Amino acid sequence: MKILRKDYKGRFWRNVVRGKNEDDCWGWCGYLDTNGYPQMMVKTKVVMASHLSYEINISQIPKGKGYHGICVLHICDNPNCTNPKHLRLGTHKDNMLDMKNKGIVSKNEKHSRAKHTWAIVRKIRKLYKTGEYSHRQLGQMFDVSHTGIGGIVRNKLWVC
Repeated sequence: MKILRKDYKGRFWRNVVRGKNEDDCWGWCGYLDTNGYPQMMVKTKVVMASHLSYEINISQIPKGKGYHGICVLHICDNPNCTNPKHLRLGTHKDNMLDMKNKGIVSKNEKHSRAKHTWAIVRKIRKLYKTGEYSHRQLGQMFDVSHTGIGGIVRNKLWVC
């Protein structure tokens, strides 16, 4: 990734709040995104503070293959943490499996951003099976993107 220069390290450390001992989470007193993840501007790019911490304290993050590439995962499940002892590399899939195994991910109706209920999803699938509606038409009817409708009808989204 190679995002660091010496002048960014100083700004990074000024925002880190270390715990009482080495194994505690290190908080962040800088900017947090809407999900509580610390971020910092580096050149003209917004960078996750966990990525900066990993690169400053451990090693450069290798480029990964695929859409999501390599991620920096929190072992402590504290999004505000920047302690390098609490960080590890993994893929997006690794992160999703870890969250699922720990019960962090809410599925379907329980998800905080869910727009619909199982009843609506069943209706979408039933209408699609008739062959009378495209993904786009269903998306307009139910206020979902056509790609979201595709995920619903292919059982990639809203899976039992």
